[in-house]
Amino acid sequence: MKTYPRHQIDIEISDLLVVLFSYLLPLNRNKLEQEIRSFWHNRKHVKICFTVRTALDSYFSALNLAEDSEVIMSAINIKDMVTIVKHHGLQVVPVDIQINDLSLIPTDVEALVTESTKVLIFAQLFGAVVDLKPLAELCTKHDILLIEDCAQAFCGTQYQGSPYADISLFSFGPIKSSTALGGAVLIAKSSDTIKAIERTECLYSKKIEYWFFCRILKYLLIKLLSFPIFYGSFIKLLTVRQFDLGAKINAVSRSFAKGPLPSQIHFKPPLHLLFLLHRRLCKNNGNFTSREQLARLINTAVVAEENFTDFGLANPTKNQYINALVPPVASRSIRPLINKEPKQKPAAIGLTLEFKFGSSRLSNTTKIKLDSLGPALQDSQLASFSFKIEGHTDAVGGAKYNHDLSKQRANSVKN
Repeated sequence: MKTYPRHQIDIEISDLLVVLFSYLLPLNRNKLEQEIRSFWHNRKHVKICFTVRTALDSYFSALNLAEDSEVIMSAINIKDMVTIVKHHGLQVVPVDIQINDLSLIPTDVEALVTESTKVLIFAQLFGAVVDLKPLAELCTKHDILLIEDCAQAFCGTQYQGSPYADISLFSFGPIKSSTALGGAVLIAKSSDTIKAIERTECLYSKKIEYWFFCRILKYLLIKLLSFPIFYGSFIKLLTVRQFDLGAKINAVSRSFAKGPLPSQIHFKPPLHLLFLLHRRLCKNNGNFTSREQLARLINTAVVAEENFTDFGLANPTKNQYINALVPPVASRSIRPLINKEPKQKPAAIGLTLEFKFGSSRLSNTTKIKLDSLGPALQDSQLASFSFKIEGHTDAVGGAKYNHDLSKQRANSVKN
């Protein structure tokens, strides 16, 4: 029985084998760095860093802001970025994003601005790219620096950072698009910013090549294990040994070990990481057009086939549920019976309800999100209709186990 992993690393086995072979070849570091910088052809001031965490840390070191200065951050970000801000003695002020377009409302940001506010960090999320002009105008008004976190927004040459940001950060870590298993690119508005960061990083040593060699071997093994025939056996082995599947998979894919972060990121990238990054930038530039076309095709098909409203992580009101689920009024027309109108699809909604790994028990947060769904289904506008509830799981585990868990989760919502 085939079992598919929940996530595939965006790199080919051939890429990993080529970089292993590169250890036998003479490489020119200056040439590789120059060619990587030239990839960002729309931007003049480019710095290559060991990780995106290194880039952010070096930038704050160069800024040397007063202690307890405030940094406003979009509320969805990785823990390490917050850790870096706090490491520099700065205060983090979160601001909620808009669930419909993943943007920030400038007035919400402005309400958080104080005399101590010095920086705004906005993360482009889930492949979406938000126009930063409104935020940039706000930052200019209050003399605030704007950092654009593009770790999830790399799409070849289609987007190379906002011209309104003081710096834009691109990451090529293991779980990113076009991964080089490490490395980051910082793009700045001014050459002075790049020079200040280089003064900070000139004290860093190069990460040893043996470290990256071992990293390549690790992800080559992970890539091989991700083939369904091997992955299924791997999952069975972990299950027999009674390992926590989620924890074990997360531990294997983690980029940094537990412990102090600065000691793990204060490096320059090793030569063969630069080689792989250069290869990925050159090789996968055209990959994103086909991926975008496929995504649009799927989206069009879903919209065409279903009267579907996706609430995602939102917490809909009773009336929002009713409006989404009330069947549309069928149009009436005089036409021959042989030209029957196609049957309309029933109304459907999508709602993201998170469960613990392998569990069907509803959390208190999930129960709150369902509080308005029950009254909506009992409302006079919907009471005469029947509804089907479908639950889902990830791809970890066998088909029967996941099917049973899906039914249990659906029943938990129903009850």
